[in-house]
Amino acid sequence: MKNKIINYINLIFAIVVFSTKINGQISKGDFILDFSSWAYLSKGTLNKPLGNFEATYMIMISNKFMIGGELYYNHNFLNEVNTSGEWEYYPFNSYRISPTIRYYFTNKKLAPFATLKNDLSLTKFEKEEPWENNNGYRGIVGVGVNYFLGNNIALEGLITSNLISLGGFKDESKHISLSTGIKLFFNSQLQNNMESLPEKILKKGNFETSGNFINFRHSPKGSPTSSFHFSPDIRYFITDRFNIYGNYSFHESRLKSSNWYEMNFGLGAEYYFRFNDNLYLNLGITGILELDTRHLNEIFKNSYRTLDIPISTSLNYFHNQKRMYLGIRYRYFELKALNRKITINERNTFSLFVGLDYFVKENIYFKGEFDFSSRNSSNIMNQVNSGALTLGVGFIIDSNKIEERAK
Repeated sequence: MKNKIINYINLIFAIVVFSTKINGQISKGDFILDFSSWAYLSKGTLNKPLGNFEATYMIMISNKFMIGGELYYNHNFLNEVNTSGEWEYYPFNSYRISPTIRYYFTNKKLAPFATLKNDLSLTKFEKEEPWENNNGYRGIVGVGVNYFLGNNIALEGLITSNLISLGGFKDESKHISLSTGIKLFFNSQLQNNMESLPEKILKKGNFETSGNFINFRHSPKGSPTSSFHFSPDIRYFITDRFNIYGNYSFHESRLKSSNWYEMNFGLGAEYYFRFNDNLYLNLGITGILELDTRHLNEIFKNSYRTLDIPISTSLNYFHNQKRMYLGIRYRYFELKALNRKITINERNTFSLFVGLDYFVKENIYFKGEFDFSSRNSSNIMNQVNSGALTLGVGFIIDSNKIEERAK
């Protein structure tokens, strides 16, 4: 736990040090981008992973007004004592979108503001009775202040109160809340100081490394929702637009009444075909070794070992500090080994993925990707569909500049 906290602090420190906003005040074009999540495994009767995810994006449209909103997802449960005197658990999924506006009275180092937030929510229970699905609206007003410590980091204090509560919020009493924290402000005018993104990142000698730390996976047919996911990778451009890469991922999930652990090792290569200054076609091939087991301490000794070779293609559009892509990935067969017995299975997995990399500095970007997969293999009677949302952060390292400095 201590190491996780230290790594998180180092990540925040790196973002702050390399940020491009150098004045201790806000201005038009500045934006806030942050997210948070928690996850845990509930033992006992419920025996399933729970957690939530929240993301915020707000941008200054003038030197006074900031607009944006929040996206929120929560998987949790309610409980009550049934007629037999035992606790009954009722899992639910809650979704919320919150359009928000702020007005800053000043844009100096100490910047007080007023805010209006609108919560629109939907709650759906996995069991229809006795709880009912509901929609809700909540209007929240508040006042707060940002105190800039320098660069793009500010302390924030905020006092809010629920002004209107309807639908699913109607039983909520009037109350006042106090919240404090740290906010990171970035500037959307970064592209004015950047060279062309393709020239910057698809260049011979570049290393690109990234890590996915948050992953939500869902299948309508009951496949597990992710409780933990970690996936770093590294790429090296041998020539302009051609790279080789390696990646590793560890995934812990909940499948019915037991844990399931997944560990992947991959090696591959990619090439970008150039259409024009902004549009590139990516072709890639990867070899993946996958280890699956219900007991983590046996993952290298007694696990399902699977080797498959997916091929992929994606259309990449570069614009200012954004890289957007849409692609497909296909896996036809797999080699599976258990207890020295090897079988060849049809995998027939087709994936459609869409993603966005947003550069907050020339060599730092946030990333997000949604992947929809459909599988119909020879040993599975029905087609299985699943979706996964992944968030992370990436870095570009120019080895040519490192060599120049060393000289």
